[in-house]
Amino acid sequence: MSTSKTWIKLSPNLKKGSIIINKLDSKKFLLLLNKIVLELKQDPNIITVFSDEEKEKLKANFSIGDTELQVLVNSCIIILSQALHNFTNPENLKKILMEELLIEEDKAHTFFTVWSNNAKTLILKYKQKSVSSCQLEDVSWLVNIEIASENNLQTFIPKAFLQLKLKEETGSSDIKLELNEKDLYSMYNTLENIQMALDSLS
Repeated sequence: MSTSKTWIKLSPNLKKGSIIINKLDSKKFLLLLNKIVLELKQDPNIITVFSDEEKEKLKANFSIGDTELQVLVNSCIIILSQALHNFTNPENLKKILMEELLIEEDKAHTFFTVWSNNAKTLILKYKQKSVSSCQLEDVSWLVNIEIASENNLQTFIPKAFLQLKLKEETGSSDIKLELNEKDLYSMYNTLENIQMALDSLS
């Protein structure tokens, strides 16, 4: 297992996440981490963990808002995912959290406990998971504004059209998507989560 301290850095987003983590009740935080680990066991590349109903309960339990909850959950996912990808042992994880991410000892110990109980299972599952042979080769897009009229009032309806060119072992294929405003907003939020994960590695 890795003993290097360089596999994760205190990016601006993780710094915010560390501050939020340090303010939480340790027992409630343990339940949060256990839920995230449970999802990681299903998919090591998980991005979304909680339903809207669960998010509302978490905000009430932790007395935080939407943005803080998103930063908190994403930070926990990033920490656990990087520990998984680097096969980090529990002692090293705790040390990194305290020295590199400035997480207080009681919360770092919570990570230590959760990782000690689940690391072996997660790492075995991660090693067994095959790498997809499908890669995104090119993206084409078009934004169109449709005009609808009702009672002499005009409504402008934005729509986006995406064409994804995928490269596979057997050749190439195209996926075409038509997205309305709600779909675009959902995609934007997903890409924001992905960018947060990438920022933690830079």
